[in-house]
Amino acid sequence: MLKKNLLVLLLFSTISAAQVNTVRQYPIDTNHSTIGFSVSIMNGLSRVNGKFTDFTVTLTNNEKDITKSSVNVVIKAARALIRVFQRAIPI
Repeated sequence: MLKKNLLVLLLFSTISAAQVNTVRQYPIDTNHSTIGFSVSIMNGLSRVNGKFTDFTVTLTNNEKDITKSSVNVVIKAARALIRVFQRAIPI
């Protein structure tokens, strides 16, 4: 009787483990990440680089079916930092 109960318990735990949700979300640390861009100006003579300072990125990984995995990115475009270096040009 004990062996039968143990077998039923083992079977039930195996079935339960197989039905565990295998979808995991991984939020990206925005303090150690950068989303940047580069814009060509003056017909390609120069480039201006910038980066977005307010964004979130979440990776969703589905271990059973990778085609159902996804990446969700939200960028607040109004929060962009553009760096333009001023140079003194001798005349």
